[in-house]
Order: sequence, then structure tokens, then C-alpha cells
Amino acid sequence: MEHHIKVFLLLSLFSGTNLARAGRAPAAPTTSGFSAASINLATTTSVGPGASGPAVLRLEILLDRAHFSCGQIDGRYGQNLKNALEAYQLANQLTVDGVAGPAVWQLLNQDSADAVIEHTISAADVAGPFNSTTPTDMVARSKLKGMYYESALQAFTGKYHASEALLRSLNPGQTFDSAGPEILVPNVETPNSGRAASVLVTGLKTRERYRTASVEALDSNGKVLFYTTANVGGTHDPLPVGKWKVTEIQHNPWYYYNSDLFWAPENPNTKAKIPPGPNGPVGLVWIGISKQYYGLHGASDPGLIGRTYSDGCVRMTNWDALELAKLVVVGTPVIMQEDAGSPGARDEKNAGKTGSPESTEDFRAAQSAAKRTGGPQQ
Repeated sequence: MEHHIKVFLLLSLFSGTNLARAGRAPAAPTTSGFSAASINLATTTSVGPGASGPAVLRLEILLDRAHFSCGQIDGRYGQNLKNALEAYQLANQLTVDGVAGPAVWQLLNQDSADAVIEHTISAADVAGPFNSTTPTDMVARSKLKGMYYESALQAFTGKYHASEALLRSLNPGQTFDSAGPEILVPNVETPNSGRAASVLVTGLKTRERYRTASVEALDSNGKVLFYTTANVGGTHDPLPVGKWKVTEIQHNPWYYYNSDLFWAPENPNTKAKIPPGPNGPVGLVWIGISKQYYGLHGASDPGLIGRTYSDGCVRMTNWDALELAKLVVVGTPVIMQEDAGSPGARDEKNAGKTGSPESTEDFRAAQSAAKRTGGPQQ
């Protein structure tokens, strides 16, 4: 049945993977210096800010396998990796310093699986369907059969949680468009991490730096089952601070675009029905909450997650949104929080209501009035 979603936010897969066979010679080093051996044997190298290379890549992959996602894996130590690493350190009662030293590696190395593995490109991988380009205009998008990936390479980025640049670096000279070749890919497929008792979304203003712009799924004892970086709102459309509940979970959702619901729409006076697909405005899954028009969902631009704002909803990479969707059910509590004084809780008379559904209501009403009158935002 076709699922239709009317949402407030604009913008916001597995086959043929084989573990490297025992006794096979390691893949030849790439032009970047990466090789299967250099990555899989990087088990003790200290990793901190400014680092890049095999040890950083292995750290990103093992954190992803431990359900502490930095978003898009790229082999570089950036803010998203720092936040994921610090969240992992805190959850495991380690010193929270953003450096992967002996204590971090001792824990992560309990996962003995290779960090990178070989995948034989199959006919299904390159069969599509693909869109040669993805238009930005919403009316043009509505005329597509689906918001498909643009290439097999882009599909591999979603499947293996990696940037296109990283996959090219691991596989120099590979075109990714024909069946048969073996490629090196991050080994990110792991079992589900359980059932969440609650979801915690933290906004841009928080004293707990590792929680800035993040989503956590917690069990009934407060243990972190899943962590990821996210885009969580901005000045015009703040995170709706409060206590909400999951009301629906829709995979491959349709998207109804209505320019009247946006502060500065790119397509004014426009309504359009956008078909499902990984490059759609809400990606591969929509997790609706009891705050009307709001939800947690995937995104078509994983490289921007954790690096830009959203229009109020919570945007994650498609793979992280899909993992979260496996952890929640209708009725799961969703707590959205920011420190007092943040855009979502800044009204003086609501200052004492931070953490409640009422904390953003007056702000949102004032904002809507400003949109209708053209007046300044309050």
C-alpha cells in the first residue's frame, strides 16, 4: 500500500558480500596507502584529532559495528568521529578524551571480524534502476518513477556506510559499473542491538559536547544501544524540545512537499508528491512522532549529516535511520532536549518547561505568524 507523508521538513540493501577467504593473498596496496592488511592489522595505533589513514578507518568501522555511528565513514578524524568515540568511551566507563588509546582498542578488538572485506560486484548491484541525476526542483522530482541512487557506486555508499571518495581510494581504477570485479568495502553488517525503551535526541546547545546533534537509543536501564550523529534543527526551525512518542514507522515513504510549511522555500507556491527512494527528502524510512509534522528519518546527503542544520526534524544517514527503526515501535518515548536558552526552549515564560511538549509551542506559533505576515522572527 502506498504510504503518504505530509511533513514539515525538506531534506532532511545487501547482496553478495563475502568475507576474505582464508589463505588469500592480501589485496594490493591502493594509491592512498590503504590495503586490507594495513587496515585489518591496525589494532593498537593511537588515533586522535587530525589523524587519517588505516587506523582511523578501522576505528570508524568498529565503532559502527558497535552501534556508535559517526555517520559516513571516510578514513578521517573529524567532529562526527570525535563525538561517536566520546559517546562510546562514556558508555563503557572509559576516560572521555576523544582519543582511541589502549583501553579503547582493548574493547573494540573484542570484535575479531575483519574491518574491510571483499565484495564481488554482482549483476544485481549494477542493474539499477538508477537516475542519471537527481533534480533539485520538487516538481521535477515528482515526475520521476523513484528517487533512486544515481549509480552503483552511490548505492555502495549506502550499503557500506562509506563516502564515494573512500571507496575509490580503497579500489583505485575501479569503475563500479560492471559485474565481476572484487572490491574492498567496510564490514558494517552486524546483528540488531535489541529493543529501545526510549530515544534521546539532543540539539545543538548542550553542555555535554559529545551529545551535540545526536540520537541515542537507550534500554530500560539507560544503556546506550545505538548512537549516531544527526541534523537536528536550526534558528528558524528549532528542535521541538519535549517528550513525544513514536506514532508510525514507514519504510520507503512517499513525501508530500508543501512550500507553505517552509520558512524560505526554494519552490514557493508549490505542492508536489515525491516518490520513494534513497535520494528522496526523507530517505528510506520515516519515524513519525506525536508532534505534528515532525519525525526522525533518513537523508539523501550522508556527507552533510552532523555538518548542517535541518528544518526542525531529525535527519540521519539512511543506514542509521534504518537501524533506529529496528529498535523502536509505535509508542516508544522520544525525548528531545536542549539547554535552556536554545531556540527550541528560549521563550522566557517557557524556560521552566524545557523537556515538555509545551516548551516550543509559543515559539512555533510566533514563527508561523511571522511567516504569514512577513514580519521578523521573534
